[in-house]
Amino acid sequence: MLSSSQSILSIGLLAASGLVLFLYAVSRLALALRHMAGDRTKELLHRFTRSVPAAIVAGTVVTTLLDSSSVVIILVITQVSAGELPFRNSLGVVLGANIGTTISSQLSSPSIWANTRCWPCCRACCCFS
Repeated sequence: MLSSSQSILSIGLLAASGLVLFLYAVSRLALALRHMAGDRTKELLHRFTRSVPAAIVAGTVVTTLLDSSSVVIILVITQVSAGELPFRNSLGVVLGANIGTTISSQLSSPSIWANTRCWPCCRACCCFS
């Protein structure tokens, strides 16, 4: 049986090793994106994130479609690390990712649909009309 100090040490080591593994994976993803991203990818990134408001909208739409702000934020980190996305525009995408998470959680909330007479396939239409 482990003592409390050994237990705390093992938890700390596991947390540190998990963080190191995560940072290594993000750096490898950034390196792979730097080598694989072509001119078309850079053009699309710059078109959808040319200003901070456009970046907020892009982050909101992508996060609502993917339903995962963590994926969007990790991809933004790797794009900034690869030098394909300016840091200022990445802040807009991250803010949009948080807004998109709120929107997708509100759309999937049962309390919104409690008093509507919509069919399940038309719930989004009824919410916005």
